[in-house]
Amino acid sequence: IGKPWMYGSFIAKFDFPIYKTDEAIKAEHDSLLKMFQPYYNYNPIVEQKAVAKFKEKFKGGIPGLPQVYTHIVVDRLHRLYQTGIMETADYARMAKDTTSMLRIVSGKSATSEVIGCVYSQMSAYEQLFLDPVLGRQRHILQRCNLNDYIEPNLFYDKERSDTELNDMISTIPIASGMVMSGQKVIDRGEIVDEYDYRVLNSYEKEMQRRGASSKQEMSTLIGQSIFVSILVILFT
Repeated sequence: IGKPWMYGSFIAKFDFPIYKTDEAIKAEHDSLLKMFQPYYNYNPIVEQKAVAKFKEKFKGGIPGLPQVYTHIVVDRLHRLYQTGIMETADYARMAKDTTSMLRIVSGKSATSEVIGCVYSQMSAYEQLFLDPVLGRQRHILQRCNLNDYIEPNLFYDKERSDTELNDMISTIPIASGMVMSGQKVIDRGEIVDEYDYRVLNSYEKEMQRRGASSKQEMSTLIGQSIFVSILVILFT
């Protein structure tokens, strides 16, 4: 690039696509990754088990607090679980970009949510004490180990996420434009610019691909001939 073309006039002998550079394809790939929304399955059983465990532990009430606080904690746990709780490590990885989106699958429906609208196990625990009612009794409630009743109920669906991501990546075209047979690409003395460089590289790739295809066709033809010859010999 930036140097004069030292050879004769280059005219395309056949139609071939103008392939994108690896950098351009990677940039499109990275752009798609930013738009990609991984799938997380919502599991309602987690809440039922955690709340049942809490009720069983404090069926006689929370020591030092009125009985009503047991119901308040159950209600706040219910709100957290309804919003969604992820594993702390998984949440931290996604929360690097606050605009990240995920798709929460509940039953047969899937809804898109911003990562900031769900909780990690740690942020869910902190959210309990941001509540004005529970916050006033924090010194007592901390002795109840409420974090034992906060479990992730959003689980990464690897199979569905990988399928969706592969479908998105497959839409990235590897070429942009075509060179037609008989079209002049560059002439002697002309400065090679980025477009010319891409065209010349694309021509080289296409020549290698066609050469490989010819070898494959020849190998297939030889293999078929041997196979038919063996059958004829056997019948004979």
